[in-house]
Amino acid sequence: MSYGLQVHTDNKVYWSISSNGSTNNYWYSTQTVTDTNWNHLVGTFDAGTYKVYLNGQEISGTPPASPSTSIFNSTTALENRYNASNYNSGLLDELHISNTARAAEWIATEYNNQNSPSTFYSLGSESTN
Repeated sequence: MSYGLQVHTDNKVYWSISSNGSTNNYWYSTQTVTDTNWNHLVGTFDAGTYKVYLNGQEISGTPPASPSTSIFNSTTALENRYNASNYNSGLLDELHISNTARAAEWIATEYNNQNSPSTFYSLGSESTN
């Protein structure tokens, strides 16, 4: 089983799953990501349903013609691809892989917590005791 979550050269987000190592089931976004700023990107797969979130918001896309329904049971690797056109040219920070499909609210909270942590706490006046 292999997985891929990427912003492709056409600036669309691709979320792919392969159960046999050679045939990928691609979900791809209908919108493009063109900025070079920090982005929070999440792909979920639950009961044959692909979802992708960009900066805490679900984005629309085209599901694969025949989505995989396999249980994820495999060794996971993070790697560059075999040729010069498929490589990671960015930085990865706080990579999470889970066997639980996270809810939209959880994903939005994770994004907000990393994007603007000061919105999750408040400081009162100083006290002297």
